[in-house]
Amino acid sequence: MAQRRQVDATSQKDQLILTVAGIAFVVLVVGGGWVSMHLGYALDGRPAPPSNPAELAATIAKGTTPWTSSATHVAIALGVVLVVLFILVLLVIARTGRKTLRPDRAARHMAAGGDVAHMNAKGSRAKATRLGTESASPGVPLGKTVRGRSGLFSSWEDMIVVVAGPRTMKTTAYAIPALLAAPGAALATSNKRDVVDATRDVRCRLGQAWVFDPQRVANEPATWWWNPLTYIAAHDPATGRARRDPHTGFVLADESRAEKLAGQFVASSRPVGARTDAYFDTESENLIGLMLLAAACGEEPVTRVYTWLTRPTDDTPTDLLRDNGFVLQEQSLFALAHLPDKQREGVYGTARSLMGFLRNRAMVSWITPPPASAQLRQFHPAEFARSRETLYPLSREGEGSAGPLVAALTVAVIDALEELATASPGGRLTIPVPGRAGRGSQHLPLPQPGLVLLTLRIPRHHHRNHPPELGSGRGGLGRQGHGEAVVSRQRQDLRRRRR
Repeated sequence: MAQRRQVDATSQKDQLILTVAGIAFVVLVVGGGWVSMHLGYALDGRPAPPSNPAELAATIAKGTTPWTSSATHVAIALGVVLVVLFILVLLVIARTGRKTLRPDRAARHMAAGGDVAHMNAKGSRAKATRLGTESASPGVPLGKTVRGRSGLFSSWEDMIVVVAGPRTMKTTAYAIPALLAAPGAALATSNKRDVVDATRDVRCRLGQAWVFDPQRVANEPATWWWNPLTYIAAHDPATGRARRDPHTGFVLADESRAEKLAGQFVASSRPVGARTDAYFDTESENLIGLMLLAAACGEEPVTRVYTWLTRPTDDTPTDLLRDNGFVLQEQSLFALAHLPDKQREGVYGTARSLMGFLRNRAMVSWITPPPASAQLRQFHPAEFARSRETLYPLSREGEGSAGPLVAALTVAVIDALEELATASPGGRLTIPVPGRAGRGSQHLPLPQPGLVLLTLRIPRHHHRNHPPELGSGRGGLGRQGHGEAVVSRQRQDLRRRRR
């Protein structure tokens, strides 16, 4: 049997390179000599040498066609030009090939030209003009195209969702540029201080930076405060108190907002995977909403809600509701307070556990009136919506999280922006407001046109070893994401079918 010949692919490649290089060298020498002789003779005014390269080489070798000094000068000039061109080619290759990534090799399959014309600076600016927005930036910067290196922008009416793993520069590449491009107010929630450190100094040139840091994520002292109950009963700048009906004297509180705030607190406070009871959890949320409404009517601090939850027989909240025209709410609270002892304790006990964050003194200092001597500024979402200031709500995850307060503050700001958009021409914010929703923000409402919500997510397969982000599980602004709930229901249905 004939022995199979072993073929070395590397040696064949080297031989091919040497062959091509040799041919190129011969072509350059012969072609360069031919050009040098003809140009040199032309410069000297002599008759042209033979045009056939082989004949020209033979006559030079025999001495019948002499090599002149002009030909030497031309050859040197050609050599210099070739060397310069060679160096320029190497520089271009080094610049374009030094940071080549896998997406760069796939650039020929990506959209380009007219496909992304609506996202370049010109197209985005035309859309911003059509929407009537006032901004120096054409939109939220997204990056540059692989082909052409032209900038791409998201328009001011789009929502941006970034799905990426940990340490993939989501904050650096998307969140920080979006905040720095904001022409007016800006909002950024986070459980780390990186966004604050990177953007605070620049944003302070436009207006105040409000860092809400009850858990000392950025070691920010409480130099201002916010009253969550102003979300229910709006603040009157003229009096410094809650607005009242000029005819009846009642506090102008909104019961629907009280229910919404209660739902936000409950959704953000309930532990992941906790079992809920159809009666006690529903009634405890209803009880929290009624207590919040009563506290807003009485212009009490929000901590009074927890005090009332420890004293079911206290008639103060029912009296406040009745005295401000909330008759049906007063009757509902009265009924809950006079349930049978065990049933009542189940409802009130559940409510106390959900509002347990009000026992934390460090958190409470950010949401209750400070001593008169402190003279701390109060944050008002409606004023913030019309400003060029920046709000950074920060919180950590796990036990003792300030997530319920961060969620409530974020929702209050979003609602204030929506109210401003509704009152603006065309139902849009004339000055767009980007909002960065970080980890665990799945309970935030969708914004109105003009409020750009930039959400950052980590894929599901990273959940076990890395903290999840928006819509992906536990977090500061909520707990179980919609995607996990859907997957869970699908698995349950599959098990039933197998049975």
